[in-house]
Amino acid sequence: MSKDISLLNSYVKSLAEKFLSKCKEEGLDVIIIQTLRSIDEQDTLYSQGRSKPGSIVTNAKGGYSMHNYGLAFDIAIKKNGSIVWEDEKLYYKAGKIGESLGLEWGGSWKSFKDYPHFQWTGGLTIQDLLSGKKPKIPITPSTTRSSENVETLTRSLKLTNPCMKGNDVLALQKKLSSLGYKIESIDGVFGEKTSKAVIAFQKSKKLIQDGIVGKSTWNALFK
Repeated sequence: MSKDISLLNSYVKSLAEKFLSKCKEEGLDVIIIQTLRSIDEQDTLYSQGRSKPGSIVTNAKGGYSMHNYGLAFDIAIKKNGSIVWEDEKLYYKAGKIGESLGLEWGGSWKSFKDYPHFQWTGGLTIQDLLSGKKPKIPITPSTTRSSENVETLTRSLKLTNPCMKGNDVLALQKKLSSLGYKIESIDGVFGEKTSKAVIAFQKSKKLIQDGIVGKSTWNALFK
């Protein structure tokens, strides 16, 4: 099992690098301990606590883990130079940093919470990956935050007829896409796909799910 982040999907690698940088800024000493796993390595890990000694550490057989596709990584957190596993507050802090970057954190799962685990699936399921599908890399905004005026929201954005258009809609679409939400066309037009992506984002942040981008949703996106 590798610790090399260069073996990750290119987009996940970029998220991992941002995650490590942000954790350092927040005073967390985080290291990545696992990235890509082979199918055989996954099967060996799955057997732990079942047919082999040890505690159960995964419910995923070979081919059924995001690690097998370079879409996941596991971390450990150091305190006073030594790795700690039992300090949930530290892992919670790291988890929220990961989620703010668009990563899915295993600590937020309802069953089998996996605090060291982070992944990005691009909206694909394991069945999609098994069938050969690959996640689409989100389009990264090429312009700066200031040129997109993303610091200030001057109007509420929502689905209307005719559709709302503008650089603010374009900035919104780029940000949602960078977080892994599906946007059919990044064209500055607030259509149905953009509205659905907004609602999905609002749901993930426990905001009012009305598809309207007001100050609360905008600030949650660009904080």
